[in-house]
Amino acid sequence: MSEQIINLTSTLATTLKSKLGIDAGASLTKISYVKDDKLIFKSFLTNFNEICKFLNKNQEFKINLTGGKAFEIYKNYNNNKDCQLINEFEAQCRGVEVLFELSGKKMP
Repeated sequence: MSEQIINLTSTLATTLKSKLGIDAGASLTKISYVKDDKLIFKSFLTNFNEICKFLNKNQEFKINLTGGKAFEIYKNYNNNKDCQLINEFEAQCRGVEVLFELSGKKMP
């Protein structure tokens, strides 16, 4: 498993707090979330049991899912948690917006 942590401004941390993004692909899963004003990225080989274990340990998040394996996760969690499927292109666009904000550049 790979992990990267980025410190956030309090404004951005508040905006993203309690949201968790999962891009569950056929071979690689990427997870991003905010904890203690830090943006945390995790990536690992797609393993449904590992994803479930992670979600069960992190119950406080609203889950946003995208990717080829996202529906499999959604089927198991949408009744118990605030969980939604997101179009992959929309997720990428929102991610770029967050990265621009992190880098201090203004969006047009």
